[in-house]
Amino acid sequence: MTFYRMKKEIRYVALFIVIVGCLLYTFIVQKNHDFSKHEWALVSKDHIFKTLPATKNVRKALEEHLSKCQKDLMEREESLRKEYAEVLERSKSDKPQDYEQARVIEEKRKVFQDSILNAQRAADDVRNNTRRAFDDIMNQIHEKCDAIIAQIAQENQLECVFDRNKAFYVAPGKDLTQVVFEMLAEQTKDILDWNKEKHEH
Repeated sequence: MTFYRMKKEIRYVALFIVIVGCLLYTFIVQKNHDFSKHEWALVSKDHIFKTLPATKNVRKALEEHLSKCQKDLMEREESLRKEYAEVLERSKSDKPQDYEQARVIEEKRKVFQDSILNAQRAADDVRNNTRRAFDDIMNQIHEKCDAIIAQIAQENQLECVFDRNKAFYVAPGKDLTQVVFEMLAEQTKDILDWNKEKHEH
């Protein structure tokens, strides 16, 4: 092998080493900025809150309590109307109305109207307190859910977690919905009986 040929082969080897080095460098740089890795994930909070046992229980309790409140109000109004009707009926059977009797009937009418308004205000207070209690509990569950998502993101070194409902396609392994659901269900399993009575006063 001549010296010239050896020199030529050395140049080829050097060129090959340079090419391999460039390829390795490109691979390393791309790897450090590879967005195909699990640097992001998706979660559907809407699905979680629609199916979570705790939120379903609280919503059911709210609906039942508001329904009972409305029923109590209607029964109270009906009772007051009956009382007022009886007063009017008795006034018809008495002697012909004079000024004093008319005044008494007018006072009864005002008492009836005030009683109706007071009953409606009391029912509104109960409904408002119930809704505030419902909102407080739901906010607590939302905070727990957000904390779980943040925990999973930190443990898996995720940079972003997006809303699953706005995605048309999710790659396998990037949907955190079921994982978050299971963890949240465990943390909220004690929210099974909502104490409604303490919010009435």
